[in-house]
Amino acid sequence: MNAHSDHLPFQPYVFDTIICFEILEHVNDPENLVYQFLRLLKPDGMLVGSVPSRQQEELIDQIYGKNPYHKTRFDLSSLKFLLSKYFRVIWVAEQSLVTGSILHPLENFAVEGSIIRDRTLADFPPGNLVFAASNQDFQLPFSMGNFSFVYATSVFEIDRQHNEHIHSLEHQLSELKADYERLHLDLETANARLVDLEQALEQARREKEATQNLLDEINRSRYWRLIRWLWRQPLYLKIRNVLLAPRRQSNISITNNVTPLIRLIQQPFQGSKKR
Repeated sequence: MNAHSDHLPFQPYVFDTIICFEILEHVNDPENLVYQFLRLLKPDGMLVGSVPSRQQEELIDQIYGKNPYHKTRFDLSSLKFLLSKYFRVIWVAEQSLVTGSILHPLENFAVEGSIIRDRTLADFPPGNLVFAASNQDFQLPFSMGNFSFVYATSVFEIDRQHNEHIHSLEHQLSELKADYERLHLDLETANARLVDLEQALEQARREKEATQNLLDEINRSRYWRLIRWLWRQPLYLKIRNVLLAPRRQSNISITNNVTPLIRLIQQPFQGSKKR
């Protein structure tokens, strides 16, 4: 069978009860659907259903984001206004989503059709508006009188806390990722610096080895052995002392230092002439 909310293909006055939970908010024209229900119900038939309250929708928007499939939002006034167009007797309660589910009255129910706002219980989290409507007087199948309960945390509040905790963990994770990226960059920089230092160290080792090889070659040469022998001679020591002697005056010329050097060199030759 093909059916659409604009037209339900049934004979009129054939149903004792029509159940319509969480449907009206999804259609573009909920009033036409309620009219279809009236057309299909027997004169003493009953329409039972529910819609999410506007307050519940706003709370859900904050926690989960807006539901794109909900076309209409209802509060107590708009729901009563819609139902009262087609039904004489209307009963509305609110189903709050706590750890358990509790159905509590929003108004005093009168079979005469007069509805008085009287919410006697403590405030609950926003929930679904559960309703029953008929054109004949009816008795509720359960008592809405005095009862006791232990109030538990709202399911929405639990989800809100979970979402806040998740957001906090995501923020911490983002900070840890940023720290990781920074440390990773520092590590890459340090590794590059380490490679440069290792290359410089290897170059220094090669230069040291080359220098040592050169020194070994010099030490093995005849010229170097001659120079070392010369360094041990008294004449060389005297020459060295003269060359390295500090200047006594700042204006002494290089010639003044060279003169005694020449005398030292000439002494051995002068002695040989006398002999």
